[in-house]
Amino acid sequence: MAELTIIFEALWANAIKIERTIGEADNPLAKLCLTVLREQKQQLERLLPKLADEGSILTSGKQALSIVYHDDELIDSYFRSWLRHLKWSEDPFLPEAERLLTVLEETKSRLTEAASLLEDRYGYDAVKYVIPAFYMPIHH
Repeated sequence: MAELTIIFEALWANAIKIERTIGEADNPLAKLCLTVLREQKQQLERLLPKLADEGSILTSGKQALSIVYHDDELIDSYFRSWLRHLKWSEDPFLPEAERLLTVLEETKSRLTEAASLLEDRYGYDAVKYVIPAFYMPIHH
């Protein structure tokens, strides 16, 4: 699925941007965020070649796909905690971290778009245990 490849390549590029910026920070929350981000990037690298074969994404790429989504949840939580700390402590790194928030929000938006594409292609029952519910389109 060319659309998914484009989305997940963009996610990988976002992970590199975030990694470069957070790598300069000296804070335990930033380090946690960075650790999870590196795992997510590694899983994206495992997933990207599997996207070429549409039929096997949910078989050979299911674990990597699930990890990418769950890592995004952790990254968001750690990052927002770190951002609150930076604001509270009036840290000079704050403007840089605030710029990263836009990249993180773009990542979440792209993951939501990918979830919708995967559901359209494979059906809700096939993806409901791979992709967390709040990335999925609302069902009535």
